[in-house]
This record gives sequence, structure tokens and C-alpha cells, in this order.
Amino acid sequence: MNLLHLEVDGRPSYRRLLISEVSRILAGFEPKPFSSSIRVQTLFNEIESQLHLNWTVAYIAERCFLSQEQLNRVCKSLYGVSPRKRLIELRMEKAVDLLKYEDWSVGLIAQRLGYHDPYNFTHRFSKHFGCSPREYRKRSRE
Repeated sequence: MNLLHLEVDGRPSYRRLLISEVSRILAGFEPKPFSSSIRVQTLFNEIESQLHLNWTVAYIAERCFLSQEQLNRVCKSLYGVSPRKRLIELRMEKAVDLLKYEDWSVGLIAQRLGYHDPYNFTHRFSKHFGCSPREYRKRSRE
């Protein structure tokens, strides 16, 4: 205990932290784990900043400590769509920004959004917006 006292002595923040932890343990208080909704929202925020990675529904479910069925229910309650569709929405929203504000090629934009094949990206974009990425860029700059 003297060693602990020497380590903590002179460091008020450590002392407060130690007292807080001891009090929590003695009171039998256990913090609630993050709800599944918070875990899913947090991960989708991370996904939004890392769209170039190969995100799959199975991997997202694993990262959220949920089954794919549970993830599907949580996503539908939060976003109104399945996790796969939410991922596509995020990629398409980012695609629009990149087409409007960057002069990158469609191939580079596809790569930055996690599409290994620019034709797959173009097909997905056309299905989502009703026009090709090139047409969208042209219209947005008129």
C-alpha cells in the first residue's frame, strides 16, 4: 500500500481516479455496456471515414458483437434500411461529393470508395441516381 501511496502521492488526478474506482467497486456499480444501437452508430461513423475498406455485413456484425440478423434489425430501426444498403448509401453520398468537388477520374473515385472495378461502381451509381457518374458531374457543374 505504501508503494501505491508513493505512486499516487502528488498526483491529484490519479488519486481521484483511484478513489472513484474503489468507490464504484465497493458500491457494486457496474457501468452498462454500450447498447447495440450505439455500437452500430459508432461503427457506421467509422465506416464513413474509411469507405475504401472492404466492409462486409458479416464483418460489421462481428465488430458490433451482433449476429447478422440482429445487425439487420438495428440498422432498419436506426436508418430505415439494411446494413448493406446503408453502406451503399454512404458510398453514394461520398461519390456525389467527390464528383462535385474533385477532378479525380471516375476510376480513382471508385477505388477511393472501395470498388475494385470502376464498372461496378458506375453501374451502382447509375442504379442509385439514374445517371452515370460522368453525367452527374457534368450536370452538377452546369
